[in-house]
Amino acid sequence: MELFRPSCTSPHSVAETLTRLEEMIRARGLKLFAQIDHSGEAEQVGLKIQPAQVLTFGGPKAGTPLMIAPPATRARFAPQGADLAR
Repeated sequence: MELFRPSCTSPHSVAETLTRLEEMIRARGLKLFAQIDHSGEAEQVGLKIQPAQVLTFGGPKAGTPLMIAPPATRARFAPQGADLAR
């Protein structure tokens, strides 16, 4: 089974897109569970990659039915996330 993740291109930098997404997530009453800064982590060990961030977000209204669904359904649709890379 292939995981479907919609994609789009932002006219903004990764940092600006990240800020805009965080604002949209909170404005919709969702919770930002995690932010992973792949490029920042790489830089800490002396490696350089293009800017790359991952946001994981969700909310109980959408997430709870997924958590009680069969495992195959959970794996396919949860958690919601956004991968940001230049």
